[in-house]
Amino acid sequence: MSPADALAMLDRQIAENGQTVTLQHDGVSYPLRAFVRGYSPREIGNGIQQGDSKVVLSPTELAAAGFPADEAPERLDTLVISGRVRNVEYATPVELGDAVVRYDLLVRG
Repeated sequence: MSPADALAMLDRQIAENGQTVTLQHDGVSYPLRAFVRGYSPREIGNGIQQGDSKVVLSPTELAAAGFPADEAPERLDTLVISGRVRNVEYATPVELGDAVVRYDLLVRG
């Protein structure tokens, strides 16, 4: 699968099944769609706590929201999810080849 194919597949899934969140980065708010899910009990540990959530962001959604192209989500950014402000603890880019095809975030709060 090419990076473009993987990104297109993610974008379709987020459009169909994602939810609207607001990423706050460097004092600027970026509304976009993302996957948000809780961690299962067996995933708790190794830095993951009960109540944490995994958020998947698409580079396409970030660009469409006006997020700076030369930056990435990072620790201490915040996400507003269903009206609740949550802190980004980890922001991990996932690459396929040399292209970032998604960002996996661990959010808390």
